[in-house]
Amino acid sequence: MARRPTLTSPQRGRTRRSSRNNADPCAANAADTADNIRSVDIAVERLLTPRETADLLRVSESWLAKRRMTGDGPPFTKVGRSVSYLPSGVVRWMRSNQRLSTSER
Repeated sequence: MARRPTLTSPQRGRTRRSSRNNADPCAANAADTADNIRSVDIAVERLLTPRETADLLRVSESWLAKRRMTGDGPPFTKVGRSVSYLPSGVVRWMRSNQRLSTSER
Protein backbone atom coordinates (compact mmCIF):
# COMPACT_ATOMS: atom_id res chain seq x y z
CA MET A 1 0.00 0.00 0.00
CA ALA A 2 1.36 3.38 -1.02
CA ARG A 3 1.71 6.01 1.63
CA ARG A 4 0.38 9.49 1.14
CA PRO A 5 2.76 12.34 1.77
CA THR A 6 2.08 14.19 5.00
CA LEU A 7 1.16 17.82 4.62
CA THR A 8 2.93 20.32 6.79
CA SER A 9 0.82 22.98 8.48
CA PRO A 10 1.30 25.79 5.90
CA GLN A 11 0.13 23.44 3.10
CA ARG A 12 -3.00 22.11 4.81
CA GLY A 13 -6.25 23.04 3.17
CA ARG A 14 -4.58 24.50 0.12
CA THR A 15 -5.13 23.14 -3.34
CA ARG A 16 -2.58 23.25 -6.09
CA ARG A 17 -3.18 25.36 -9.13
CA SER A 18 -1.70 24.54 -12.46
CA SER A 19 0.77 27.04 -13.81
CA ARG A 20 -1.26 27.24 -17.03
CA ASN A 21 -4.30 28.70 -15.27
CA ASN A 22 -3.05 32.06 -14.05
CA ALA A 23 -6.47 33.75 -14.24
CA ASP A 24 -7.32 35.60 -11.08
CA PRO A 25 -10.39 33.94 -9.51
CA CYS A 26 -11.11 37.13 -7.56
CA ALA A 27 -11.43 39.09 -10.81
CA ALA A 28 -14.06 36.65 -12.08
CA ASN A 29 -15.94 36.89 -8.77
CA ALA A 30 -15.74 40.69 -8.87
CA ALA A 31 -17.23 40.71 -12.38
CA ASP A 32 -20.08 38.44 -11.24
CA THR A 33 -20.69 40.69 -8.24
CA ALA A 34 -20.77 43.79 -10.44
CA ASP A 35 -23.35 42.12 -12.71
CA ASN A 36 -25.47 41.22 -9.69
CA ILE A 37 -25.28 44.78 -8.35
CA ARG A 38 -26.39 46.20 -11.70
CA SER A 39 -29.37 43.86 -11.76
CA VAL A 40 -30.37 44.94 -8.23
CA ASP A 41 -30.21 48.69 -8.93
CA ILE A 42 -33.99 48.77 -9.15
CA ALA A 43 -34.25 47.57 -5.54
CA VAL A 44 -31.92 50.28 -4.27
CA GLU A 45 -34.17 53.06 -5.56
CA ARG A 46 -36.78 54.06 -2.98
CA LEU A 47 -40.34 53.38 -4.09
CA LEU A 48 -42.93 56.14 -3.92
CA THR A 49 -46.43 55.70 -2.55
CA PRO A 50 -49.42 56.83 -4.63
CA ARG A 51 -49.77 59.88 -2.36
CA GLU A 52 -46.11 60.87 -2.84
CA THR A 53 -46.42 60.35 -6.58
CA ALA A 54 -49.61 62.42 -6.73
CA ASP A 55 -47.85 65.21 -4.80
CA LEU A 56 -44.87 65.02 -7.17
CA LEU A 57 -47.11 65.24 -10.25
CA ARG A 58 -49.50 67.73 -8.59
CA VAL A 59 -52.54 65.56 -9.32
CA SER A 60 -55.01 63.74 -7.06
CA GLU A 61 -54.63 60.15 -5.94
CA SER A 62 -57.89 59.32 -7.69
CA TRP A 63 -56.43 60.66 -10.96
CA LEU A 64 -53.52 58.23 -10.56
CA ALA A 65 -55.94 55.37 -9.77
CA LYS A 66 -57.94 56.14 -12.92
CA ARG A 67 -54.76 56.27 -15.01
CA ARG A 68 -53.65 52.92 -13.59
CA MET A 69 -56.94 51.43 -14.80
CA THR A 70 -56.70 52.95 -18.29
CA GLY A 71 -52.94 52.44 -18.61
CA ASP A 72 -52.30 56.12 -19.41
CA GLY A 73 -50.40 57.03 -16.24
CA PRO A 74 -46.87 56.48 -15.01
CA PRO A 75 -45.65 52.89 -14.75
CA PHE A 76 -46.30 51.32 -11.36
CA THR A 77 -45.41 48.22 -9.41
CA LYS A 78 -47.89 46.18 -7.47
CA VAL A 79 -46.92 43.75 -4.72
CA GLY A 80 -50.00 42.14 -3.30
CA ARG A 81 -52.43 45.01 -2.84
CA SER A 82 -49.74 47.65 -2.45
CA VAL A 83 -49.13 50.04 -5.36
CA SER A 84 -45.74 51.74 -5.68
CA TYR A 85 -43.97 53.91 -8.23
CA LEU A 86 -40.29 54.06 -9.14
CA PRO A 87 -39.14 57.70 -9.25
CA SER A 88 -37.13 57.03 -12.43
CA GLY A 89 -40.26 55.59 -14.09
CA VAL A 90 -42.33 58.62 -13.10
CA VAL A 91 -39.68 61.02 -14.46
CA ARG A 92 -39.38 58.99 -17.68
CA TRP A 93 -43.18 59.06 -18.08
CA MET A 94 -43.26 62.84 -17.48
CA ARG A 95 -40.57 63.40 -20.14
CA SER A 96 -42.37 61.20 -22.65
CA ASN A 97 -45.54 63.29 -22.17
CA GLN A 98 -43.94 66.69 -22.74
CA ARG A 99 -45.69 68.80 -25.37
CA LEU A 100 -44.76 71.97 -27.21
CA SER A 101 -48.32 73.02 -27.95
CA THR A 102 -51.83 72.35 -26.64
CA SER A 103 -52.86 70.99 -30.03
CA GLU A 104 -50.40 68.07 -29.77
CA ARG A 105 -51.73 64.66 -28.75
